[in-house]
Amino acid sequence: MGQSLSFGNYRLTVNRFLKKQKFLLGPFLAIGIIAGVRRILLIEAQTSLMEHVEIEKLYEIGVSAAVVLVLMFSYYISVKAQKLEEALHDHQPD
Repeated sequence: MGQSLSFGNYRLTVNRFLKKQKFLLGPFLAIGIIAGVRRILLIEAQTSLMEHVEIEKLYEIGVSAAVVLVLMFSYYISVKAQKLEEALHDHQPD
């Protein structure tokens, strides 16, 4: 019971912070993109010396590539939304 109460308080604090502060997704998406590319390069390095590559490794490369593409698209949308928000904010009368 005590844990759920503290979690509820934590969640309320985070919600209040996110409503008051501007939260940028760009840095988190960039870190995810870098991590995905690093994972692909690691798998490529591991399989480059193998005579026979397991199909699971190829699937993992494909899934990692798809994740990187989704993150790149999300980053693009995030930047566009941020620019649109700034443009709307600049044109509002004070």
